[in-house]
Amino acid sequence: MKGGDANGGKITLYADDRYIISWELPNNVAWEDVAFSEYCLDEGHYHRMIRRDEWKLNYYHGQEPQLFNLHQDPDELVDRAQDPSCREVREELENEVLRDWDPDRIARRMQARRADLSLIMDWVKHTKPENHCIWDRRPEMDYRD
Repeated sequence: MKGGDANGGKITLYADDRYIISWELPNNVAWEDVAFSEYCLDEGHYHRMIRRDEWKLNYYHGQEPQLFNLHQDPDELVDRAQDPSCREVREELENEVLRDWDPDRIARRMQARRADLSLIMDWVKHTKPENHCIWDRRPEMDYRD
C-alpha cells in the first residue's frame, strides 16, 4: 500500500518513501480499510474523497463524482460513477463521504474568513506592525533525503 502497510497487525507509515512510524495493533482490534481526504479552495472548490476497500469515490461539490475500483483499475483511468452495476456502491460512498461534512457550511465559513482577512490586511496596511514571526530561511533548510 502506498503510504503505508498494515500486515499482520503491524502498521508502518511512510512519507516520500521514508519510514515514519511503526506500531502494533492489539490482537482484538480490527483494522477498518477506509481513508478520507478533504481539499477546499477559496475559489469555491470543495472536494472530499473516500476510499473504502477496493472502491474510491471523489466527490466534487456541484459536479458529478468519480468512482474507481482500485483493484481492477489502480491507475484510476476508468470512471465507474455512471455504471449502473456500481449504483449501490456509489450511493453508499456518497452518503458516507457527505456524512458530517457540509460543503455549503464550509463555503459560508470561508466567506467569513475572507472578510476577516480583508479587515486584518487593512489593519496591517495602515499600522505596518513589526513582524517577529519570520525566520531566516536558508537553502540548507530545504532538502529531501
